[in-house]
Amino acid sequence: MNPTEQQQKCMAAAVKYAVLKIEAGAGTGKTSTLKLVSGEVKMPSLYVAFNKVTATEASEKFPSHVTCKTTHSIAYAKFGRMLQDKLKRPQGGYKNVAFTGTEIARFYKVGCIIDDMGIIVTTENAVGLFVRLTVERFEQSADDKISDKHLPKLDMDKTLKADPKAGEYVLRLAKKLWEDRINPSTDVMATHDTYLKMFQMSKPNLGFKVIYLDEAQDSTPCVLDIVLTQAQHGAKIILVGDRRQAIYGWRGAINAMERIEGHSEYLTKSFRFGQGIADVATAVLMGKMTLTGREDMPSTVGGSGTVDRTKPYMYLFRTNSGLLYTAVAAIAKGEDIRLEIDVKDFIRLLQSAYALSIKDMKNVKHEDILPYPKWEEYKEEAEKMKGEMKRLVNIIDGGDYWKFIRTLENYQNPPSARIVFTTAHKAKGREHEQVV
Repeated sequence: MNPTEQQQKCMAAAVKYAVLKIEAGAGTGKTSTLKLVSGEVKMPSLYVAFNKVTATEASEKFPSHVTCKTTHSIAYAKFGRMLQDKLKRPQGGYKNVAFTGTEIARFYKVGCIIDDMGIIVTTENAVGLFVRLTVERFEQSADDKISDKHLPKLDMDKTLKADPKAGEYVLRLAKKLWEDRINPSTDVMATHDTYLKMFQMSKPNLGFKVIYLDEAQDSTPCVLDIVLTQAQHGAKIILVGDRRQAIYGWRGAINAMERIEGHSEYLTKSFRFGQGIADVATAVLMGKMTLTGREDMPSTVGGSGTVDRTKPYMYLFRTNSGLLYTAVAAIAKGEDIRLEIDVKDFIRLLQSAYALSIKDMKNVKHEDILPYPKWEEYKEEAEKMKGEMKRLVNIIDGGDYWKFIRTLENYQNPPSARIVFTTAHKAKGREHEQVV
């Protein structure tokens, strides 16, 4: 296939500039463009993939001078292997602990936080969760030390108001947790982000002349620092992504397409859909990127009646709870549905929320519920946040808890089905003939 005019510009810019940003809209041939670019810069190169599946697929498409890996797989060789026995729980024996908020509280003998009246405002388990979140935020950052900036201050708002020194207490415990995570001889569990952080802090020279960073709009500061460190060693940096498709800010990702300075090129012709969808996408983007579709692929956009529901289709949801709220009703009707969601995790979430509502604190175990000492406080927060939290309240206070639990626990999720229920996050980059 002959390169498009936009692809030709990307190829020329890759040769000319030290830092190139390729802004790629949905379905605009991002991977094929990078393959063309790699043919122009025939030097030892590294394609940094977002996940293992993408890395494997890319390795089958790129020429031999391009190595395709995730940053985790690179970091594992240097730091991950020394922590390999701490990355999962062995069968038999209570080992590799201090991972959940509850475990951290127990392992480090964490105390609760009380206000001036002697009333508990934050339980030991919730403090343990704050400690874990602090370390997680540090692991995702490009910083060298754990500090006040890594505290989950939104989650700790009520705690800090009750005791301004609570932050110092959490930081002290977080530093201890980090030290124990990176120590191979302790029984404290480590994560894959732990050894990645250790790798980033070592300021490694990967030895490649060109670095391709895919999905750059969703890179953590930790990953981005590893990539940009290679520029200091003389490597050419090529960032690929779409600043308008950043969806992982909630887990510490930053939008490298906005943060990093460099020459920009654009891919706006989509090979995934026709002009009908392209026009709607352009309108949603408010003209910030004008997409064009395939002339030979008619696309229809309309109301729910546009979809032929006798044929396979994908149903997109914004939140997990929204998906399951609709799914339970559809399952009751006998619909042929595949749920692309961690159903077991949602059941645990629902069980913890129910336990909180009946003041059964020993069974409040899910980390999204742990920060709340009372059901009334959770409901108050849900009124402000709406969405996921509000639906949980509606399920429990509406008397539907047992219906949801029984339906989801008994449902045999088929590997394939006529209807696929999934979230926008999980559906990113995928294709389907019909989408609701």
